Amino acid sequence: RGEMSSSVEVLMFHDVGEVKDYGPQKYSVTEEHFERVISSYAETHEFVSLEDVVAWLNGEKELHENAVAVTFDDGYLSTKEKALPVLEKFDAPATVYVPSNFLGVDSMYAFRLIHFLEKNEKIDFECNDETFSFNPESLEDRRQAYNEIKGVLRNLTVSKRQGVMDRIGAGHTSAGRLMDEEDIK
Repeated sequence: RGEMSSSVEVLMFHDVGEVKDYGPQKYSVTEEHFERVISSYAETHEFVSLEDVVAWLNGEKELHENAVAVTFDDGYLSTKEKALPVLEKFDAPATVYVPSNFLGVDSMYAFRLIHFLEKNEKIDFECNDETFSFNPESLEDRRQAYNEIKGVLRNLTVSKRQGVMDRIGAGHTSAGRLMDEEDIK
Protein backbone atom coordinates (compact mmCIF):
# COMPACT_ATOMS: atom_id res chain seq x y z
CA ARG A 1 0.00 0.00 0.00
CA GLY A 2 2.80 2.44 -0.51
CA GLU A 3 6.14 3.19 1.02
CA MET A 4 7.33 1.72 4.27
CA SER A 5 7.83 3.98 7.23
CA SER A 6 11.08 5.63 8.24
CA SER A 7 9.32 7.21 11.25
CA VAL A 8 6.21 6.63 13.32
CA GLU A 9 4.00 9.17 15.02
CA VAL A 10 2.93 8.51 18.60
CA LEU A 11 -0.03 10.41 20.00
CA MET A 12 0.24 10.74 23.78
CA PHE A 13 -2.77 11.66 25.90
CA HIS A 14 -3.43 11.98 29.61
CA ASP A 15 -7.03 12.65 30.60
CA VAL A 16 -10.14 12.93 28.43
CA GLY A 17 -12.44 15.32 30.23
CA GLU A 18 -12.58 18.86 31.53
CA VAL A 19 -9.73 21.15 30.49
CA LYS A 20 -8.28 23.79 32.81
CA ASP A 21 -5.41 26.16 32.21
CA TYR A 22 -3.37 25.00 35.20
CA GLY A 23 -2.63 21.79 37.03
CA PRO A 24 -2.87 18.38 35.42
CA GLN A 25 -6.05 19.33 33.55
CA LYS A 26 -4.00 21.58 31.28
CA TYR A 27 -2.95 18.26 29.71
CA SER A 28 -6.54 17.07 29.28
CA VAL A 29 -8.54 17.06 26.08
CA THR A 30 -12.30 17.24 25.81
CA GLU A 31 -14.21 14.21 24.55
CA GLU A 32 -15.11 16.11 21.40
CA HIS A 33 -11.51 17.11 20.70
CA PHE A 34 -10.28 13.56 21.32
CA GLU A 35 -12.80 12.12 18.85
CA ARG A 36 -11.89 14.77 16.24
CA VAL A 37 -8.19 13.90 16.55
CA ILE A 38 -8.73 10.15 16.28
CA SER A 39 -11.23 10.58 13.44
CA SER A 40 -8.84 12.84 11.55
CA TYR A 41 -5.94 10.39 11.91
CA ALA A 42 -8.19 7.50 10.87
CA GLU A 43 -8.70 9.22 7.51
CA THR A 44 -5.00 9.52 6.70
CA HIS A 45 -3.08 7.10 8.92
CA GLU A 46 -2.93 3.46 9.92
CA PHE A 47 -3.25 2.86 13.67
CA VAL A 48 -0.74 0.38 15.05
CA SER A 49 -0.02 -0.93 18.51
CA LEU A 50 2.98 0.18 20.49
CA GLU A 51 4.06 -3.47 20.34
CA ASP A 52 4.19 -3.09 16.54
CA VAL A 53 6.27 0.07 16.91
CA VAL A 54 8.76 -1.75 19.15
CA ALA A 55 8.98 -4.62 16.63
CA TRP A 56 9.54 -2.03 13.88
CA LEU A 57 12.30 -0.35 15.94
CA ASN A 58 13.94 -3.76 16.39
CA GLY A 59 13.81 -4.38 12.64
CA GLU A 60 11.32 -7.24 13.10
CA LYS A 61 8.37 -5.62 11.33
CA GLU A 62 7.67 -3.09 8.63
CA LEU A 63 5.06 -0.40 9.12
CA HIS A 64 3.18 1.68 6.60
CA GLU A 65 4.53 5.19 6.05
CA ASN A 66 1.52 6.72 7.85
CA ALA A 67 1.65 4.53 10.96
CA VAL A 68 0.51 6.09 14.22
CA ALA A 69 0.34 4.69 17.75
CA VAL A 70 -1.78 5.98 20.64
CA THR A 71 -0.70 6.06 24.29
CA PHE A 72 -2.20 7.29 27.55
CA ASP A 73 -0.29 8.26 30.68
CA ASP A 74 -1.42 7.86 34.28
CA GLY A 75 -4.26 5.33 34.03
CA TYR A 76 -7.17 7.74 34.38
CA LEU A 77 -10.64 6.19 34.40
CA SER A 78 -11.54 8.52 31.52
CA THR A 79 -9.33 6.35 29.32
CA LYS A 80 -11.72 3.44 29.82
CA GLU A 81 -14.97 5.40 30.00
CA LYS A 82 -14.44 8.12 27.38
CA ALA A 83 -11.50 7.22 25.15
CA LEU A 84 -12.04 3.47 24.73
CA PRO A 85 -15.38 3.79 22.88
CA VAL A 86 -13.76 6.21 20.40
CA LEU A 87 -10.74 3.97 19.96
CA GLU A 88 -12.99 0.98 19.32
CA LYS A 89 -15.08 2.99 16.84
CA PHE A 90 -11.96 3.69 14.76
CA ASP A 91 -10.27 0.34 15.43
CA ALA A 92 -7.32 2.08 17.06
CA PRO A 93 -5.23 0.09 19.54
CA ALA A 94 -3.73 2.02 22.44
CA THR A 95 -1.22 1.52 25.24
CA VAL A 96 -2.00 2.75 28.75
CA TYR A 97 0.84 3.46 31.17
CA VAL A 98 -0.47 2.80 34.67
CA PRO A 99 1.65 4.01 37.62
CA SER A 100 1.55 0.99 39.92
CA ASN A 101 2.16 3.07 43.04
CA PHE A 102 -1.31 4.62 42.54
CA LEU A 103 -3.20 1.30 42.46
CA GLY A 104 -5.86 1.53 45.15
CA VAL A 105 -5.87 5.34 45.08
CA ASP A 106 -9.25 6.67 43.98
CA SER A 107 -8.09 9.90 42.35
CA MET A 108 -4.93 11.89 41.79
CA TYR A 109 -4.34 14.43 44.53
CA ALA A 110 -3.68 17.20 42.02
CA PHE A 111 -7.26 17.00 40.69
CA ARG A 112 -8.60 17.00 44.24
CA LEU A 113 -6.46 20.07 44.94
CA ILE A 114 -7.76 21.99 41.91
CA HIS A 115 -11.37 21.23 42.84
CA PHE A 116 -10.68 22.30 46.42
CA LEU A 117 -9.04 25.58 45.37
CA GLU A 118 -12.03 26.46 43.20
CA LYS A 119 -14.47 25.92 46.08
CA ASN A 120 -12.63 27.65 48.95
CA GLU A 121 -11.75 31.27 49.54
CA LYS A 122 -9.29 30.61 52.36
CA ILE A 123 -7.07 27.62 52.95
CA ASP A 124 -4.99 27.00 56.06
CA PHE A 125 -3.20 23.76 56.82
CA GLU A 126 -0.10 22.28 58.42
CA CYS A 127 2.29 19.86 56.81
CA ASN A 128 5.73 18.78 58.03
CA ASP A 129 5.58 21.25 60.93
CA GLU A 130 4.94 24.19 58.58
CA THR A 131 1.77 26.26 58.37
CA PHE A 132 0.44 27.27 54.97
CA SER A 133 -2.21 29.88 54.24
CA PHE A 134 -3.76 30.83 50.90
CA ASN A 135 -6.57 33.10 49.70
CA PRO A 136 -7.30 31.80 46.17
CA GLU A 137 -9.71 34.52 45.00
CA SER A 138 -8.52 34.91 41.40
CA LEU A 139 -7.35 32.47 38.77
CA GLU A 140 -3.78 33.67 39.29
CA ASP A 141 -4.14 33.14 43.08
CA ARG A 142 -5.40 29.58 42.45
CA ARG A 143 -2.50 28.86 40.08
CA GLN A 144 0.01 30.13 42.61
CA ALA A 145 -1.60 28.23 45.51
CA TYR A 146 -1.79 25.08 43.39
CA ASN A 147 1.92 25.27 42.49
CA GLU A 148 3.00 25.99 46.08
CA ILE A 149 0.87 23.27 47.64
CA LYS A 150 1.89 20.79 44.97
CA GLY A 151 5.52 21.62 45.73
CA VAL A 152 4.93 20.74 49.39
CA LEU A 153 3.07 17.53 48.57
CA ARG A 154 5.51 16.39 45.88
CA ASN A 155 7.99 15.22 48.51
CA LEU A 156 5.44 13.13 50.41
CA THR A 157 4.53 9.50 49.86
CA VAL A 158 1.27 8.79 48.05
CA SER A 159 -0.49 7.85 51.29
CA LYS A 160 0.73 11.00 53.08
CA ARG A 161 -0.43 13.17 50.16
CA GLN A 162 -3.85 11.55 50.36
CA GLY A 163 -3.81 12.15 54.13
CA VAL A 164 -3.12 15.86 53.69
CA MET A 165 -5.91 16.11 51.11
CA ASP A 166 -8.30 14.38 53.50
CA ARG A 167 -7.19 16.59 56.43
CA ILE A 168 -7.80 19.86 54.58
CA GLY A 169 -11.13 18.63 53.23
CA ALA A 170 -10.13 18.22 49.58
CA GLY A 171 -12.57 15.45 48.78
CA HIS A 172 -12.56 13.15 45.81
CA THR A 173 -13.85 14.47 42.51
CA SER A 174 -14.99 12.81 39.33
CA ALA A 175 -12.02 14.46 37.55
CA GLY A 176 -8.74 12.64 37.88
CA ARG A 177 -10.26 9.35 38.94
CA LEU A 178 -7.94 6.43 38.36
CA MET A 179 -8.67 2.98 37.05
CA ASP A 180 -8.76 0.25 39.65
CA GLU A 181 -7.44 -3.25 39.00
CA GLU A 182 -10.73 -4.40 37.46
CA ASP A 183 -10.86 -1.36 35.13
CA ILE A 184 -7.30 -2.06 34.01
CA LYS A 185 -8.14 -5.67 33.18
